[in-house]
Amino acid sequence: MVRAEQVGAKTEPAEQAQTYVKHYASPEAMWREWQALEACRGVGVQRVHAVDTDRQALMLEFDSSAMPLSEFDEADLALFVAVLPALVSVIQHCHARGWVHGDIKPSNIVYVPTTQTIRLIDFGASYRIGTSREALSEWQVTPMFATGQQVRGEGLVQTGDDWYALINIIDQVMPFAHDRLLLQALQSVRDGVAADIKQSERTTK
Repeated sequence: MVRAEQVGAKTEPAEQAQTYVKHYASPEAMWREWQALEACRGVGVQRVHAVDTDRQALMLEFDSSAMPLSEFDEADLALFVAVLPALVSVIQHCHARGWVHGDIKPSNIVYVPTTQTIRLIDFGASYRIGTSREALSEWQVTPMFATGQQVRGEGLVQTGDDWYALINIIDQVMPFAHDRLLLQALQSVRDGVAADIKQSERTTK
């Protein structure tokens, strides 16, 4: 069964500032996201403040000033291009730790203006590299940013899943890049990501 993003997971403001509570439909889903966040801990990755096993919830880092990339508009194009290298580095960091985020999309990438950094959030769709999708009873997917295998629940979880999603994001932005230098910068990142996809495909064959 395919489960849409955060089905069965609810969030609510926590009493402690800069934290929010995410509830889970199952302890397995909670611990898997916790494992992913702990394994990928580092600059650019959302942090876990605490685990509440009684409420089946995680207390997660939250910044009220953070702005998801889904709220960026054409005027923010130069900023988007500026943070792209950092985003690529964060995704590479997660892959180096053995995990695929699994749901790379604008709403899961936030820009923190106070530090001028980006942060990858919502690891609810994360699985270890090489996990067989056929062995999963349920999974999360955003079709617009997912490969056909992700949507159908086929094949193995691989790093190319995240790179495919990032290419889709870049492709949505490129038509608005009227400045030649911005367009070249976007194309350069896209070409690098495409090369990573080919490498991922060779590795899994």
